[in-house]
Amino acid sequence: MKELEVIEIDGIKYGIIKEAKHNDTIYLYLANINNLEDTLIRKQKENGDVIPLDSEKEFDLACSLLLKESLI
Repeated sequence: MKELEVIEIDGIKYGIIKEAKHNDTIYLYLANINNLEDTLIRKQKENGDVIPLDSEKEFDLACSLLLKESLI
C-alpha cells in the first residue's frame, strides 16, 4: 500500500488523493487530512511549486483529467 503524500497549503495539511499529468503540469486532487469535505484541485509545476489554477477553463481541464485517471 502506498503511503499518503501530504503537503501543506496555508497552514493546512492536505493529502494527495489523485494526480494527472498534462504537458508540463501535474494536477493534484487534495483532501484536508482533518476534514475530508475540504478538497482542492491545484497544479504542481516542474519546479515543485503547488499553485492555484489560472481559470475556470483550467479547472474544467483538471477535473476532466482527474476523472479520466480514476476510470483507468
